[in-house]
Amino acid sequence: MKKGHVPIRTCRGCGRRVPQAELVRFVVMNGIVWEDGEKTMPGRGVYCCRNAQCQKRFDKKRKMQRRSFRLHA
Repeated sequence: MKKGHVPIRTCRGCGRRVPQAELVRFVVMNGIVWEDGEKTMPGRGVYCCRNAQCQKRFDKKRKMQRRSFRLHA
């Protein structure tokens, strides 16, 4: 990685693009969505803003979660 490079990720709740450090990462393990505070869990990660509104919006939309994690219905 280049010196000074900052990874940018998209919030799945609101769609804003922000530095990865400002977002919370979620992963699916055994069909359950887990918050990955350390950002070290294996598997596909999905990022969401730390604010409650974005996380609530993401939690509400099951269809969005399936698409985000590439899960089958």
